[in-house]
Amino acid sequence: MSPKTDDLCYLSAVDLAARIRALEVSPVEVIDALRTRIDRLNPTLNAYVTLDLDNARKDADMKHKMRREHPAGNLGLLHGVPVAIKDDLEVAGLRFTCGSRLREKEIGKSDDLTVARLRKAGAIILGKTNEPEFGHKGVTENTLFGTTPTPWHPERTAGGSSGGSAAAVAAGLAYLALGTDIAGSVRIPASCCGIVGLKPSFGRIPRVPGYNAFVTQWYIGPLARTVADTALALRVLAGPDDRDPFSLPALGIDDLSLQGDLRDLRLTYCPRPTGVPVENEVAQAAETTVRLLGNRGVKIAVRQEPLPRAPLDALLVIFRAVSISDAGIKDEADFRNKRHLLTNTFAAFVEPGLKLKLGDYLAAQTSLTSFLEQSAPDFWKDCDVLATPTLAVPPFSTNLPMGPDQIAGRKIDPQVEWAFTWPFNLTGQPAVSIPCGWTRDGLPLGLQLAGRRGADGLVLRVAAAIEAQAPWSHRRPKE
Repeated sequence: MSPKTDDLCYLSAVDLAARIRALEVSPVEVIDALRTRIDRLNPTLNAYVTLDLDNARKDADMKHKMRREHPAGNLGLLHGVPVAIKDDLEVAGLRFTCGSRLREKEIGKSDDLTVARLRKAGAIILGKTNEPEFGHKGVTENTLFGTTPTPWHPERTAGGSSGGSAAAVAAGLAYLALGTDIAGSVRIPASCCGIVGLKPSFGRIPRVPGYNAFVTQWYIGPLARTVADTALALRVLAGPDDRDPFSLPALGIDDLSLQGDLRDLRLTYCPRPTGVPVENEVAQAAETTVRLLGNRGVKIAVRQEPLPRAPLDALLVIFRAVSISDAGIKDEADFRNKRHLLTNTFAAFVEPGLKLKLGDYLAAQTSLTSFLEQSAPDFWKDCDVLATPTLAVPPFSTNLPMGPDQIAGRKIDPQVEWAFTWPFNLTGQPAVSIPCGWTRDGLPLGLQLAGRRGADGLVLRVAAAIEAQAPWSHRRPKE
């Protein structure tokens, strides 16, 4: 592939959409360029598990003709922009496995609402991306499709559970991608792959059809190479739907403006938000990046002590219950009959959940409620945005089936404790991971920014201010 064609694949979604509208590039040309890259890179990267490139090219041809024949036509915000979809989001006519052999032959019957909104905005669906079985961990591997590494190193993890989506965007195999996030599954792979990943406010992006609306820790969010692309995707995906009782009102254009005065904004940087140790290279990169905001008049405070400890055990109780429900496992006998089809880590994770009782679930919800009532008001009284490292460690070996079980000699829960993402799934607040540097070995590091619930625009505006001073989208993984 020529450097010019590679450059086309690495355009921002905002830039690509503008060039397609101006007839400077055709969506067909874009699909052909992506197909060449996917054919070359995906066999090793394993970002896509199902591709629909022939239909994508037909769709691209139709969209090019539409633009050429109706130059004054009202086009969608993503007209002609190719996107990737995580395998636990339904796309009509495409495999819908959730990374599990239990669903190996399942085909999507209808589009998830988010997919339908992307199509309405003119996006072109490229295919489905890899994830761990039913998204149960922060590492992307399963027995159905195998492992997805970060594009920056073939033996380091892409993170998870939306690892395939993040790897596709980072490697120039998609312009945008959808992920899902129950404890960090958008932000973790964004950090590991050197891109932007947003978990929006609870209710900002509705979850229909087929989801338990009363599970408040489960989100859908976009992955992109720039903050502007992330804001564009959120404009398309956000807005109410009567089928989701918690969906929020639509956002206006001004709500997602990335311009604005940040003077006197109060930002707190907390290097160890949950008390877990942080590797020095991570902490130094995160704080150095935060300090850049001083140039914009932001008031920066450093908090060395951890935040109030959120009920991690309560989250895992709910997580297990949701995972069992997603997997379609009815009871312990059903689990035993299906055990040979399951990833070992998923089987070990859900088995304790089979013993959960209604009282356990309700107690977990009560614990989460108490956490919100007692912890949130005092902290946010003096803070507009909280900054933390996204992860306590750089991308780790793909040989670790769950993640590291210790950092700096301290034992941790490999399920999630090496990430600082999960508290914001409990609180419903928006949180975004952006690149904040690379290790000496060339591995990407992430900075997480969180705000009050509903402050999605402010969080993205702060992220854009950092990006303007320390841009990252020009960097590309070696091939």
